[in-house]
Amino acid sequence: MLGFVQSGKTLSFTTIAALARDNGYGLVIVLAGVTNLLRNQSLDRLIEDLGLERYREWRVFDNPGASTLSHLSSDLIDFNDRLEQWKTWQAGGKIKKPSLLVTVLKHPGRLNNLARLLGAVDLRSVPVLIIDDESDQASPNTKSANNLRKGLDESSSTYEAIDNLRSRVPRHSYLQYTATPQANLLAAKSDALSPAFSRVISAGHDYVGGDDFFSQDMKNVVEIPIEDEVTVNSIPIEPPKSLQDSLLSFWVASAIALAEDHRGVDGRPSTRSMMIQTSARTQPHAQFAAWVRSIRALWKNAIKDEESASHADLIHDFEQSFNELMSTYDSACTFEDIREWILEAIEETKVVEINSTDEAVKVIKWSESQFWILIGGMKLDRGFTVKGITHTYMPRSVAENAATLQQRARFFGYHRKYLGLCRIYIGRSTLDAFVAYVAHEKALRLSLEKCQGKSLKEWKRTFIMDAALGKPVRSNVIGMHVQKSSLTHGWVAPRFMHENTDAVSGNLNTFRALVKKLREDYAPSPLPVELVDRRAGTGHVFFESIPIQILQNLLLDLQITNPWDANIMMPLAVSVSRLAEREPEAEFDLFLINSLETAHLEGRNATGKGIENLFVGRSPKTVDLPSDLIYVGDRDVHTTRLTVHLRFVLVKGVEDNNGQMTPVPWIAVLPTPDMTLQLLEEWV
Repeated sequence: MLGFVQSGKTLSFTTIAALARDNGYGLVIVLAGVTNLLRNQSLDRLIEDLGLERYREWRVFDNPGASTLSHLSSDLIDFNDRLEQWKTWQAGGKIKKPSLLVTVLKHPGRLNNLARLLGAVDLRSVPVLIIDDESDQASPNTKSANNLRKGLDESSSTYEAIDNLRSRVPRHSYLQYTATPQANLLAAKSDALSPAFSRVISAGHDYVGGDDFFSQDMKNVVEIPIEDEVTVNSIPIEPPKSLQDSLLSFWVASAIALAEDHRGVDGRPSTRSMMIQTSARTQPHAQFAAWVRSIRALWKNAIKDEESASHADLIHDFEQSFNELMSTYDSACTFEDIREWILEAIEETKVVEINSTDEAVKVIKWSESQFWILIGGMKLDRGFTVKGITHTYMPRSVAENAATLQQRARFFGYHRKYLGLCRIYIGRSTLDAFVAYVAHEKALRLSLEKCQGKSLKEWKRTFIMDAALGKPVRSNVIGMHVQKSSLTHGWVAPRFMHENTDAVSGNLNTFRALVKKLREDYAPSPLPVELVDRRAGTGHVFFESIPIQILQNLLLDLQITNPWDANIMMPLAVSVSRLAEREPEAEFDLFLINSLETAHLEGRNATGKGIENLFVGRSPKTVDLPSDLIYVGDRDVHTTRLTVHLRFVLVKGVEDNNGQMTPVPWIAVLPTPDMTLQLLEEWV
């Protein structure tokens, strides 16, 4: 089950658990994350959404089992007793009995403890549903890549524990949930955890995600200067100005919440939170927490002391932040309306670190305070829901893979009603990576949507990977052969369009239909003077400003049969399709090389590497001034737009029934510099 980050996946599998009970399932097991923070969060939501404190539909077991299991253990006795009661009801008993709900930490020890307990009871007649939350984390076999390289069959500890757990449950369905499925989809198809089918979950109307934050004007995003970023080896020596700006903005947003609550504005939740994501290391967490607490204390005193020199300057800064937020947020409040609430917002803010230290692992009680600033790293990367988040300050370096990057987007969620108050402070490289991920995610979801109702064994894995994203997922979980293909700046031209006779014939018809449409709908433009071909012959025909959709359709219609050609043309086709989606009004320029005439052409010799010398060079080569050239050379026949060459090539050995060389349709494309792209594809 594929959802967006913070889009309601927990509610989805809670609903499925309820449906499972209604349809005769006696046991539901939730693998509830790799930290107690996430497990407790999931358990609290299950208790609330299933009404466990009000109804007797379920009996909950949290992390049941013991490392040394005996028939007298309390867990086993209670578990078996409840299970037998459920069986009696299913067999026709008069009193409805609860199903069993197990939540367990995704940890080898806990999973194996549960497996021992399940192995000690009779589950042969009990339908069981196992839900793996955040299924791309810890569950996949981290030895997959090594197994693939060396022909081994080894298992990582958590993967093996899940397999052990499943072996104790004769009748079960295994349902995986994630927003970042790269690890699941790149497992070997024979892998026990390789998904058999997929279902794409849509988010509700009030959900805001990558499209809202990282498309078009990005009005909610503020770029952090490079000197303010945290790296592995260094952090700023003093509180960065960008951090102070983000705190000003956050407390203004919090003051607006107080003012609107006071006015009785409906539909806007008053809890407001800020997330500061600094590093995987805990030392920067402590430093940023100290800075925030110090700034909080200083500003409280400055606001209270109206005679101080800093009071007027600070109020001015808050007013500037208010005006900036009002550029995106519709409110009846003026700055004077919210000014009196700023001190209240600052005083009501709780600053906490969320990391692996003993103090930080305690579960946040949102009811303890109205405003929160959470500071951390990995603990804020995945699964953890930040309630009422408006501000994110993320000075950390870009993630090493796409899945990790997307899981950091805790600022996604159901914030539509106060989206105008949201701000994301990030560095340029991280910003570029998020923009790239939006395209990656959209393409992946679209591809999986087309496969719904079909087996994923038949789905060819293809991932769009802009350079800013790095890898799709950590390399050690990739269990199938994959190949990378790239679109970089420079001419893209296939080499083997002559190989397949049927493809040559089909492409010839495609060229003729396109040229007919061009001549009917568009008038040729004069060639730029420096591109005029003064050699004997017909010269080129130039069509200017052609809609991008025509090129998109051409690339889809062309028959590319050679694997080498497909490897370079696929990224081009994907990039053009993305451009057409992103900028429907985009255009390209097209040259019919030699007017698609063959009278003056000589036959080319194809080698094992195909036709490598597609472009004709400068004539004469020794002339530098374009005005003195007979011909500038095919490679320089282009404009500043995306440029396409269509030509016919005569290839020796490709002949008709009369022994005449058959014109082979050939394409070459010069992408613009911003169209760089990488694809990672299953190698089949």
